[in-house]
Amino acid sequence: MRNGILNLETYRDPRFGDRWVSGGLSNARAVKQTYGKYEVRFRVDHGRGVAAIMLLWPVRDHWPPEIDFAEDGGASAKRRSMSATLHYGAENHQIQREVHADFSRWHTAGVEWTPGQLVYTLDGRPWGRVRSRHVPSEPMELAIQAQSGTCGDRYAPCPDA
Repeated sequence: MRNGILNLETYRDPRFGDRWVSGGLSNARAVKQTYGKYEVRFRVDHGRGVAAIMLLWPVRDHWPPEIDFAEDGGASAKRRSMSATLHYGAENHQIQREVHADFSRWHTAGVEWTPGQLVYTLDGRPWGRVRSRHVPSEPMELAIQAQSGTCGDRYAPCPDA
């Protein structure tokens, strides 16, 4: 952390055979709750191959469910869209929404999670909504992560910078 800004970096690490490594964090030890409003202020550098994800993860650490409220998989270098996805069921069913903006600039993404409903927000304004019996009703934790690509396909290319 520097000047109040947390930097999650992705880089080649010689200690791990020059593989790409990346960072993340969770509030699991401090906050475990069912329902609430979560917001993260962030920006993502231009470049392919590094995903940026803000999500809610089940405290019991058994997936699914998962609520991604801002996710860019890193397939495009321009950082012009984010998706929000509710993952549920043993076969990973998904309800997904997408929002467009320049995410290389600062934005605040959020989710308002209530019984049976998710409202996704960008800069304080609602942009997407999910009403479903599959919205989780169990304690979740907030996680923020950068994730390097697997270098295996177009959805997870190798980082380019």
